[in-house]
Amino acid sequence: MSSILLASAAVFLVLILLGLAARQSRAGGGALAALPPDARVRLVQRVLAERRLATEVRSFAPDAADLVATGPSGTPAYVRVVSPPGGSVDAQEVQGTIATARSDYGGRCILVATGRVDPDARALAEEGGVELIDGRVLAQLARGLAAPAGPGGATRATSP
Repeated sequence: MSSILLASAAVFLVLILLGLAARQSRAGGGALAALPPDARVRLVQRVLAERRLATEVRSFAPDAADLVATGPSGTPAYVRVVSPPGGSVDAQEVQGTIATARSDYGGRCILVATGRVDPDARALAEEGGVELIDGRVLAQLARGLAAPAGPGGATRATSP
């Protein structure tokens, strides 16, 4: 009897681990979340530079960074880069982003997540005028980045 319980427990544990791995993979956070924090911020800076936004890092932590992006018009926008430990951004994170953007940046903001954004957070971002870049979109944008110019000024497509 105990060997049946032990085998059942082992199968249950394997199923849980497979489910967590699949969720991490679907979140798009696998490769992006695995990047060192400074590499994630540099990647976001390159993605925003492709959109003609200059960025400045204001604060930095292993799971989040705050940047200010300024476009050709000179109007600043708050940029929050998050890589939550659970892999999914929740409504509380979006609410905090909106509050900071409204108090310090006239409401202009971009929330960049290395993984998934849960449905409530996505709805709140849409209502609050937050531009949302989730892990899937960030990965697509990163694949489209041009490599820095090499000798002779030639560039080539790259994917980080």
